[in-house]
Amino acid sequence: MAASRTFVLVSALCILVPSQAFGPVTNPHVYFSRTVEYMDPRIHLEINFGNATNKVCATRDAYGDNNCNIPLGTTTDLFWNLSSSMNFSGSAHLSAVTDGISTTVDCPVCGPACNFTLIGFPVHINLSPCPVTPGSDTGTSKIVLPDYKFFPKTTLSANVWMKDQNGNILVKGSVSFSVNSGTNQDSNETLALN
Repeated sequence: MAASRTFVLVSALCILVPSQAFGPVTNPHVYFSRTVEYMDPRIHLEINFGNATNKVCATRDAYGDNNCNIPLGTTTDLFWNLSSSMNFSGSAHLSAVTDGISTTVDCPVCGPACNFTLIGFPVHINLSPCPVTPGSDTGTSKIVLPDYKFFPKTTLSANVWMKDQNGNILVKGSVSFSVNSGTNQDSNETLALN
């Protein structure tokens, strides 16, 4: 059940569509920011990164961490806290644009695992059985970002939303990512939520 709670955010973190390659830089990282436009009052989701000794985000609000710099080649803790007063299933959607290229990802919020490939990386997200039930859930996972000395410099803007089984919007917002690094190297690594 916990992994489905983080689907929208983790999917967005994994969508880094490459653009033109630039020279190497020091301290390659992924920068992440988000805006929550709407969250159904029957649910509340808060997501935080890092830990007390490894702060990767500059700000925090009712929905969790924001304005985050996560170094490439690291494993970062991901914490979530979800409370819900309703049963639901449904789908999560991410529509992204970078350098004029559109990318869309659709996955269920519960049920079988969600698998897709982005920028050549397989992404696998385990989901909870349906439906998501009322209650409170907290958990910890790890986001493993590949270690690249050279990686495409990338920016991405995306709209995300999660709808219930009847098509009602449960969460709506936007995310922005950028990767500060250099040119892509071949890899067989998988972007993973552990």
